[in-house]
Amino acid sequence: MDYLKHINLNYWTPKKFIDNHTHIRYCEALIRPDGKIAYVQTSHQNCLIKEYCDKQNIAYTDVVDSISAMFWEETLINGAGVILVWYGFCKTPEEITEEQKYTLALLSQNAPKVISKDFEIIKVCRESG
Repeated sequence: MDYLKHINLNYWTPKKFIDNHTHIRYCEALIRPDGKIAYVQTSHQNCLIKEYCDKQNIAYTDVVDSISAMFWEETLINGAGVILVWYGFCKTPEEITEEQKYTLALLSQNAPKVISKDFEIIKVCRESG
């Protein structure tokens, strides 16, 4: 997991995240199952892989070697249980927690400061085969 050691996500409560959000029409974040939210570092993909590795207790190289190239995003999002957030949309696992729903609702109430008024929620289905 050395490849990901430079990623240190600082998770905040949704309220603290919103209160401290200063970007205009820009948001790149990740919401954990406990509802806490952090800005992504380097990329959504690297942060997603880190969360997946941490939750599954596996090394980065094991992820790269074992996940289907066709379904990597579905596998990682559902396996980590995290929501990837951009300004205009988010990608969620098939099942989201009540805490994640609450965080999304707070983000939506603060549109367009944090997310777009036309924010779209995209549910990512598990690989089908």
